[in-house]
Amino acid sequence: MGGLGDIMNVLMGLLPSWATDTVTALLAVSVGLGALYWSQMRRIRGTVRRMVKASPEEQERLTAQALKLAGTRPGLLILLEHEAYRRHQNTLAEAALLALKATGKRPQDVARVQMGRKPARAPVGHPTEVAVQVASLLDQGMLEAASSRLGDGLKRWPDHPELLELRERTRASHSAPPIG
Repeated sequence: MGGLGDIMNVLMGLLPSWATDTVTALLAVSVGLGALYWSQMRRIRGTVRRMVKASPEEQERLTAQALKLAGTRPGLLILLEHEAYRRHQNTLAEAALLALKATGKRPQDVARVQMGRKPARAPVGHPTEVAVQVASLLDQGMLEAASSRLGDGLKRWPDHPELLELRERTRASHSAPPIG
């Protein structure tokens, strides 16, 4: 396996010299542009990563820098929004999304980003923690939220006695007539 050299030898054997030169030039330009784009992506990711521990003043400067790096290129704006959202830099994520909308390009990506933003659920912790949360939700009359949280807890600890007891309490609350 010779790699690129073998490919070039095959091309030179199949194509006239002027076509080989054209293909080689196009390949070189494509590789160069790809490297430039990859470099921009790395710089954007690094900028967003630095924002996590930066002071508020530094965050403002880094926000402007990240938006400048992405410019009006939809692919880079989508990357910027994703990285900012992933690292809980919501102000930057919103700014990137607004910049993406302003380009008027790739509306399907704008819609996908907006639909994908759902509030993150707290991870299921210790079963006693889940039990306290469910009991609190039941006491507040938030039956759907309590059932959902209890379901998450029971998936992880199906035989835990406190959770099983709360499941019966939740079922009883669902079957009880509403007060009022």
